[in-house]
Amino acid sequence: DIWVANLDGSELTQLTDDGTAKSNLQWTIDGSGINYISGKCVYSVKLADKQKEIITCFNFAEYFKSYEISPNGEQIAISIDNQLYILPNDLNLIRSISVRGDLTKNAPCPDFAPYLRNFVKFPRWSSDSNSLAMVIMGVASGIGSADTIQVIPVTSIIRDSRRQS
Repeated sequence: DIWVANLDGSELTQLTDDGTAKSNLQWTIDGSGINYISGKCVYSVKLADKQKEIITCFNFAEYFKSYEISPNGEQIAISIDNQLYILPNDLNLIRSISVRGDLTKNAPCPDFAPYLRNFVKFPRWSSDSNSLAMVIMGVASGIGSADTIQVIPVTSIIRDSRRQS
């Protein structure tokens, strides 16, 4: 379950009590709650009233590992079945996705619809929303597969694709 507290440990508050596994916790852009993944769904829980809301579910996915909102709030990086998709941070759009093709159709840039250069497990936005650091499945000499980190610029690519459309 999700708990929050001040840095000194005071005011410990339990936000969820459903006992389900949760991952990929991230503060909401406005700091009023926490987004997280449970199963194949993204949830949000508010700090003020502990209200839990389903943002969306990706029931077509075999693996759903990451849902990362960029710090500027404009884009979302999603890792589904080890493929990275970058979509606009539009709640109505995200909630309308019901099949994998919807991810591709709604991505503003073909390079991220999906990103196919590597299998992406966990993307993390830079503080300026211009780059993504990604845990990718790589190959290490002598040991076989290994997780590696790759950093790629994304803002200029997405901006350029918007001009072309």
